[in-house]
Amino acid sequence: ASCLVGSEMCIRDSIMTLRQEMVVTVNATIDYLSAAAAGSTLTTVGKVDRLGGKLAFCSAEMTDETGKVIVRAHCVMCFTGRALPL
Repeated sequence: ASCLVGSEMCIRDSIMTLRQEMVVTVNATIDYLSAAAAGSTLTTVGKVDRLGGKLAFCSAEMTDETGKVIVRAHCVMCFTGRALPL
């Protein structure tokens, strides 16, 4: 569950920063590729693969400190037209 939250939040942060606009998730796929060792440090990097008028296609990858991929996530986000609250 924490991998899901980390990947989703990383993607949301990446996409909302682009337009300073609220987004909703249209579709999300999360692939758990490997187990992380207890106590390991995990890093998640999110990116926008393609940006359209209303939709953003995004991905994220979570790795451990050795660079091993633990989780890959892909999602489609839709801009709502509502500004981010300050």
